[in-house]
Amino acid sequence: MTSITLSRLPILGIAATALLLAPDGTGAQGGMEADWTVQADTGIGGTPPALVVTVERGGVLPHATVVDIEHGDGSRPVAPRYTGGGEFRFEFPPVDKPSYLAMTLTDAAGEGGEVLEWRVLRLPEGERLLDYDGREDLYPPEDFDEFWATAREELSAVPMEPRVELQEGHETETGQLLRVELPTVRDTTIVCWFMVPKEAVPAVLNGEAPTRQYPAVIIMPGYGAQQPPLDRTADGFVTLSVNPRNHGPSRDFWTAPVEHLRYNTESPEDFYYRLAFLDCLRAAEFLFDQPIVDGDRVVAEGGSQGGLFAIALGVLEPRIAVVVSNVTAFSNYPDGMLLGSVGHQAGYRAMLEEADEESAKAIRRSLALTDGANLATRLTQPLQVNMGGLDPVCPYVSGIVIVNRAPEDLPTEYNVLPNARHEVPGEMRRMNAEWVARWLGLEEVPSFPGAVLPSPWGP
Repeated sequence: MTSITLSRLPILGIAATALLLAPDGTGAQGGMEADWTVQADTGIGGTPPALVVTVERGGVLPHATVVDIEHGDGSRPVAPRYTGGGEFRFEFPPVDKPSYLAMTLTDAAGEGGEVLEWRVLRLPEGERLLDYDGREDLYPPEDFDEFWATAREELSAVPMEPRVELQEGHETETGQLLRVELPTVRDTTIVCWFMVPKEAVPAVLNGEAPTRQYPAVIIMPGYGAQQPPLDRTADGFVTLSVNPRNHGPSRDFWTAPVEHLRYNTESPEDFYYRLAFLDCLRAAEFLFDQPIVDGDRVVAEGGSQGGLFAIALGVLEPRIAVVVSNVTAFSNYPDGMLLGSVGHQAGYRAMLEEADEESAKAIRRSLALTDGANLATRLTQPLQVNMGGLDPVCPYVSGIVIVNRAPEDLPTEYNVLPNARHEVPGEMRRMNAEWVARWLGLEEVPSFPGAVLPSPWGP
């Protein structure tokens, strides 16, 4: 496991930065006839970012080229440097200013197909990527706090009238699943899955006095996905799996007329992510209202889009105790729209390129108000951010910017797994559990994520 840890507490450790690059950890291969594997050096530890290729005896070395993404410069070949043991290092060239570069590997000296494109932010020699806090293009607008205070007022005007139902046949050895419907802004309803210890069911459904209180995790979904029921009752946790509007069973009440990242982008007060953040806040308010929940030990967690939701929830609900955000999406747009080759960053980049001046200004305001890196400036909870070094959707540098934008006195941790793509592997889950145990004062590290139950809802 490769982990870079950035903390404003004592540094927890910096390990080497080279790991195999395939999603399954077996190493990216050149092609059917290629006898080589590739590893990555993210450059976070102070070395130039590089792809390290290991060629078996008699194998053919791939061809590498680099292009400047921002300025569209023509591709330049990269000469490998032999480091011994059949290993060749393809380093990104030095630069005299921050530069967005892409390295492409192809088989057979450029005659074969593309194998891998890897995009990085390359800094001039002597500048540490771990110190980078992003560009100023989309900093929080002056009315950032007022905007979100007004949003919270809109939600507070919606009565908290939860509907909670037992889900027969959806239980585990230690837990029972409940369905929760919650009214939220703009006259709609969201659905959450509430997994509680079996002994706590009477307290939730019948108002009986609870025998004890439990720490809780509120977890939110990736883009467009249902957040399924999650069982951590064996570790003594209750979980609330939130489905904001247009996700999972909440689609029975509200479905976006367009791809939801495009919903009302030119109207910040009506933009999808403003509304969805308030959906998540309503779910958290329900959770804190439950007598079985220890209100001092509630965790916000999510991956990708859910990682953005976790940060936003920490800002909007200060009672949250800990925030864990994995492969965080919709954050650090100025860098991400250059480094993200697929997904939402590429989508917003194209949208801005096509928009007229007035529309582009409105879109940029919507993005700035909901950018995870901007939201992080208002966090008050210990924050852990974990990224994948090969993620083509959410560049690992965005995680660095999020952490560096957080208040200086806030405990933070940043980890990068260079072999991870857009995924939350078990190693990240372990990191989440250790961070949660540390800040909740648990005697044992919980076994996150626990069993995922089949959802009672199907599309």
